[in-house]
Amino acid sequence: PSGNDFVMLGEDKNKEYPINAIEMQYYRNIVTNTRLNDHLYSKAEGVRYSNSCRDISSTVPQDYFGMYSAIGSKFFKDIAIQEEPFASIWHFDESRIAIDRYSINIEKIYKEKIGKWTLLIDEFFIQKVRRFRSERLPNETGGILIGSFDLEYNIIYIIDSVLSPPDSQEWPMTYVRGCEGLQREVSRIQKLTLNNLEYVGEWHSHPDGHDCMPSTNDRTAFSWLVELMKIEGLPAIMLIVGDENSSFYIEHM
Repeated sequence: PSGNDFVMLGEDKNKEYPINAIEMQYYRNIVTNTRLNDHLYSKAEGVRYSNSCRDISSTVPQDYFGMYSAIGSKFFKDIAIQEEPFASIWHFDESRIAIDRYSINIEKIYKEKIGKWTLLIDEFFIQKVRRFRSERLPNETGGILIGSFDLEYNIIYIIDSVLSPPDSQEWPMTYVRGCEGLQREVSRIQKLTLNNLEYVGEWHSHPDGHDCMPSTNDRTAFSWLVELMKIEGLPAIMLIVGDENSSFYIEHM
Protein backbone atom coordinates (compact mmCIF):
# COMPACT_ATOMS: atom_id res chain seq x y z
CA PRO A 1 0.00 0.00 0.00
CA SER A 2 2.88 2.42 0.65
CA GLY A 3 4.37 1.86 -2.80
CA ASN A 4 7.73 0.88 -1.31
CA ASP A 5 7.41 -2.78 -2.31
CA PHE A 6 6.87 -4.64 -5.57
CA VAL A 7 5.70 -8.28 -5.67
CA MET A 8 5.77 -10.93 -8.40
CA LEU A 9 4.28 -14.42 -8.03
CA GLY A 10 4.32 -17.14 -10.66
CA GLU A 11 3.12 -20.71 -11.17
CA ASP A 12 5.23 -23.61 -12.39
CA LYS A 13 4.99 -24.94 -15.93
CA ASN A 14 3.01 -28.05 -14.88
CA LYS A 15 0.49 -26.09 -12.77
CA GLU A 16 1.28 -28.16 -9.66
CA TYR A 17 1.63 -24.95 -7.65
CA PRO A 18 -1.58 -22.89 -8.07
CA ILE A 19 -1.06 -19.14 -7.93
CA ASN A 20 -3.62 -18.76 -5.13
CA ALA A 21 -1.70 -21.24 -2.95
CA ILE A 22 1.56 -19.43 -3.71
CA GLU A 23 -0.12 -16.21 -2.60
CA MET A 24 -0.93 -17.82 0.75
CA GLN A 25 2.74 -18.74 1.22
CA TYR A 26 3.59 -15.12 0.43
CA TYR A 27 1.29 -13.96 3.24
CA ARG A 28 2.84 -16.47 5.63
CA ASN A 29 6.29 -15.06 4.91
CA ILE A 30 5.05 -11.59 5.78
CA VAL A 31 4.28 -12.96 9.25
CA THR A 32 7.31 -15.23 9.79
CA ASN A 33 10.01 -12.98 8.28
CA THR A 34 10.51 -10.02 10.61
CA ARG A 35 12.03 -7.97 7.77
CA LEU A 36 8.68 -8.20 5.98
CA ASN A 37 6.41 -7.39 8.93
CA ASP A 38 5.82 -3.84 7.63
CA HIS A 39 5.38 -4.95 4.03
CA LEU A 40 1.64 -4.18 3.90
CA TYR A 41 1.76 -1.21 6.26
CA SER A 42 1.03 2.30 5.04
CA LYS A 43 1.06 5.58 6.97
CA ALA A 44 -1.22 7.27 4.46
CA GLU A 45 -4.97 6.78 4.45
CA GLY A 46 -6.41 4.80 1.57
CA VAL A 47 -8.17 6.51 -1.32
CA ARG A 48 -11.70 5.29 -2.10
CA TYR A 49 -12.47 5.51 -5.82
CA SER A 50 -15.76 3.58 -6.14
CA ASN A 51 -18.32 1.73 -4.06
CA SER A 52 -17.03 -1.83 -4.46
CA CYS A 53 -15.75 -3.98 -1.60
CA ARG A 54 -12.06 -3.60 -2.60
CA ASP A 55 -11.92 -0.06 -3.90
CA ILE A 56 -9.31 1.31 -1.48
CA SER A 57 -6.24 2.51 -3.37
CA SER A 58 -3.08 4.39 -2.45
CA THR A 59 -1.24 7.46 -3.66
CA VAL A 60 2.16 6.34 -5.01
CA PRO A 61 4.85 8.54 -6.63
CA GLN A 62 4.98 8.14 -10.41
CA ASP A 63 8.74 7.49 -10.44
CA TYR A 64 8.15 4.40 -8.27
CA PHE A 65 6.04 2.93 -11.05
CA GLY A 66 8.83 3.54 -13.55
CA MET A 67 11.33 1.85 -11.26
CA TYR A 68 9.15 -1.21 -10.63
CA SER A 69 8.13 -1.46 -14.29
CA ALA A 70 11.78 -1.81 -15.26
CA ILE A 71 12.40 -4.45 -12.59
CA GLY A 72 9.26 -6.37 -13.46
CA SER A 73 9.97 -6.33 -17.19
CA LYS A 74 13.54 -7.60 -16.77
CA PHE A 75 12.59 -10.26 -14.22
CA PHE A 76 9.66 -11.48 -16.31
CA LYS A 77 11.91 -11.95 -19.34
CA ASP A 78 14.40 -13.91 -17.24
CA ILE A 79 11.84 -16.26 -15.68
CA ALA A 80 9.63 -16.74 -18.74
CA ILE A 81 11.60 -19.84 -19.75
CA GLN A 82 11.79 -21.28 -16.22
CA GLU A 83 9.59 -24.18 -15.14
CA GLU A 84 9.59 -23.62 -11.36
CA PRO A 85 7.17 -21.51 -9.27
CA PHE A 86 8.46 -18.29 -7.77
CA ALA A 87 7.62 -15.48 -5.39
CA SER A 88 9.76 -12.38 -4.95
CA ILE A 89 9.45 -9.06 -3.17
CA TRP A 90 11.50 -5.99 -4.05
CA HIS A 91 11.70 -3.35 -1.31
CA PHE A 92 12.74 0.23 -1.98
CA ASP A 93 14.70 1.67 0.94
CA GLU A 94 14.21 5.43 0.73
CA SER A 95 17.00 6.18 3.23
CA ARG A 96 19.62 4.38 1.11
CA ILE A 97 18.02 4.95 -2.30
CA ALA A 98 18.47 1.20 -2.80
CA ILE A 99 16.37 -1.83 -3.62
CA ASP A 100 16.51 -5.13 -1.72
CA ARG A 101 15.04 -8.35 -3.08
CA TYR A 102 13.50 -11.09 -0.94
CA SER A 103 12.98 -14.46 -2.61
CA ILE A 104 10.39 -16.75 -1.01
CA ASN A 105 11.02 -20.48 -1.00
CA ILE A 106 7.91 -22.14 -2.43
CA GLU A 107 6.95 -25.22 -0.42
CA LYS A 108 5.40 -28.31 -1.99
CA ILE A 109 1.61 -28.02 -2.11
CA TYR A 110 -0.85 -30.82 -1.33
CA LYS A 111 -4.49 -30.91 -2.39
CA GLU A 112 -7.26 -33.00 -0.83
CA LYS A 113 -10.97 -33.16 -1.61
CA ILE A 114 -13.16 -33.44 1.50
CA GLY A 115 -16.88 -33.30 0.76
CA LYS A 116 -17.57 -30.16 -1.25
CA TRP A 117 -14.33 -28.55 -0.06
CA THR A 118 -10.91 -28.50 -1.68
CA LEU A 119 -8.20 -28.34 0.97
CA LEU A 120 -4.76 -26.92 0.15
CA ILE A 121 -1.85 -27.30 2.58
CA ASP A 122 1.92 -27.31 2.12
CA GLU A 123 5.11 -28.97 3.35
CA PHE A 124 5.99 -26.14 5.74
CA PHE A 125 2.75 -26.58 7.66
CA ILE A 126 2.93 -30.40 7.69
CA GLN A 127 6.48 -30.44 9.04
CA LYS A 128 5.72 -27.78 11.65
CA VAL A 129 2.85 -29.67 13.31
CA ARG A 130 4.54 -33.09 13.01
CA ARG A 131 7.77 -31.77 14.52
CA PHE A 132 5.88 -30.14 17.39
CA ARG A 133 3.95 -33.34 18.04
CA SER A 134 7.23 -35.28 18.31
CA GLU A 135 8.70 -32.72 20.70
CA ARG A 136 5.74 -33.02 23.10
CA LEU A 137 5.54 -36.81 23.24
CA PRO A 138 4.46 -38.80 25.20
CA ASN A 139 1.80 -36.13 25.76
CA GLU A 140 -0.81 -34.97 23.29
CA THR A 141 -0.55 -31.39 22.07
CA GLY A 142 -2.11 -29.10 19.48
CA GLY A 143 -2.92 -25.54 18.54
CA ILE A 144 -5.00 -23.53 16.12
CA LEU A 145 -4.96 -23.50 12.32
CA ILE A 146 -4.15 -20.35 10.36
CA GLY A 147 -5.27 -19.91 6.77
CA SER A 148 -8.05 -18.56 4.60
CA PHE A 149 -11.46 -19.45 3.17
CA ASP A 150 -12.54 -19.02 -0.44
CA LEU A 151 -16.29 -19.46 -0.11
CA GLU A 152 -16.97 -18.76 -3.78
CA TYR A 153 -14.94 -21.74 -4.96
CA ASN A 154 -15.15 -23.84 -1.75
CA ILE A 155 -11.39 -23.80 -1.16
CA ILE A 156 -9.73 -23.87 2.26
CA TYR A 157 -6.09 -22.87 2.63
CA ILE A 158 -4.25 -23.97 5.77
CA ILE A 159 -0.84 -22.37 5.86
CA ASP A 160 0.39 -22.23 9.47
CA SER A 161 -0.38 -22.92 13.11
CA VAL A 162 -0.21 -21.01 16.36
CA LEU A 163 1.12 -23.79 18.56
CA SER A 164 -0.14 -24.86 21.98
CA PRO A 165 -0.56 -21.80 24.27
CA PRO A 166 1.35 -21.92 27.59
CA ASP A 167 -1.82 -22.46 29.66
CA SER A 168 -2.79 -25.59 27.69
CA GLN A 169 -3.17 -28.92 29.50
CA GLU A 170 -1.19 -31.76 27.90
CA TRP A 171 -1.42 -35.37 29.04
CA PRO A 172 -0.62 -38.74 27.40
CA MET A 173 -4.28 -39.33 26.46
CA THR A 174 -5.87 -35.86 26.65
CA TYR A 175 -5.26 -32.35 25.38
CA VAL A 176 -7.07 -29.17 26.41
CA ARG A 177 -5.97 -26.14 24.41
CA GLY A 178 -5.40 -22.98 26.40
CA CYS A 179 -6.05 -19.37 25.37
CA GLU A 180 -3.16 -17.33 26.78
CA GLY A 181 -1.86 -14.89 24.17
CA LEU A 182 -3.90 -16.52 21.41
CA GLN A 183 -6.21 -13.64 20.55
CA ARG A 184 -3.29 -11.23 20.52
CA GLU A 185 -1.31 -13.43 18.11
CA VAL A 186 -4.24 -14.00 15.76
CA SER A 187 -4.91 -10.25 15.72
CA ARG A 188 -1.24 -9.64 14.91
CA ILE A 189 -1.39 -12.08 11.98
CA GLN A 190 -4.55 -10.46 10.64
CA LYS A 191 -3.04 -6.99 10.93
CA LEU A 192 0.22 -7.93 9.18
CA THR A 193 -1.62 -9.62 6.28
CA LEU A 194 -4.53 -7.14 6.02
CA ASN A 195 -6.91 -9.94 7.09
CA ASN A 196 -5.81 -12.29 4.32
CA LEU A 197 -4.86 -14.87 6.97
CA GLU A 198 -7.10 -15.72 9.92
CA TYR A 199 -8.15 -18.41 12.37
CA VAL A 200 -9.67 -21.35 10.47
CA GLY A 201 -9.79 -24.27 12.91
CA GLU A 202 -8.15 -26.53 15.48
CA TRP A 203 -5.61 -29.35 15.54
CA HIS A 204 -4.33 -31.80 18.11
CA SER A 205 -2.16 -34.89 18.19
CA HIS A 206 -2.74 -38.50 19.17
CA PRO A 207 0.00 -40.48 20.96
CA ASP A 208 2.16 -43.15 19.34
CA GLY A 209 0.34 -46.39 18.65
CA HIS A 210 -3.01 -44.69 18.08
CA ASP A 211 -4.68 -43.87 14.78
CA CYS A 212 -6.36 -40.61 13.80
CA MET A 213 -9.90 -41.75 14.46
CA PRO A 214 -11.68 -39.18 16.66
CA SER A 215 -12.37 -40.05 20.28
CA THR A 216 -15.59 -39.27 22.12
CA ASN A 217 -13.99 -36.08 23.44
CA ASP A 218 -12.90 -35.16 19.91
CA ARG A 219 -16.45 -35.51 18.65
CA THR A 220 -17.78 -33.37 21.48
CA ALA A 221 -15.21 -30.66 20.76
CA PHE A 222 -15.97 -30.81 17.04
CA SER A 223 -19.70 -30.38 17.66
CA TRP A 224 -18.92 -27.25 19.67
CA LEU A 225 -16.66 -26.02 16.86
CA VAL A 226 -19.41 -26.59 14.27
CA GLU A 227 -21.78 -24.34 16.22
CA LEU A 228 -19.09 -21.71 16.76
CA MET A 229 -18.09 -21.47 13.09
CA LYS A 230 -21.71 -21.61 11.92
CA ILE A 231 -22.20 -18.15 13.45
CA GLU A 232 -19.72 -16.79 10.88
CA GLY A 233 -21.10 -18.93 8.06
CA LEU A 234 -17.87 -20.95 7.94
CA PRO A 235 -17.11 -24.68 8.09
CA ALA A 236 -15.65 -26.31 11.19
CA ILE A 237 -12.17 -27.76 10.63
CA MET A 238 -10.25 -30.16 12.85
CA LEU A 239 -6.93 -31.87 12.14
CA ILE A 240 -5.79 -34.94 14.09
CA VAL A 241 -2.08 -35.80 13.77
CA GLY A 242 -0.91 -39.34 14.52
CA ASP A 243 2.49 -41.01 14.44
CA GLU A 244 2.26 -42.10 10.80
CA ASN A 245 -0.61 -40.14 9.25
CA SER A 246 -3.03 -37.27 9.71
CA SER A 247 -6.75 -36.74 9.16
CA PHE A 248 -8.70 -33.58 8.41
CA TYR A 249 -12.38 -33.29 9.33
CA ILE A 250 -14.40 -30.53 7.66
CA GLU A 251 -18.05 -29.87 8.61
CA HIS A 252 -18.59 -33.54 9.54
CA MET A 253 -16.80 -36.04 11.75
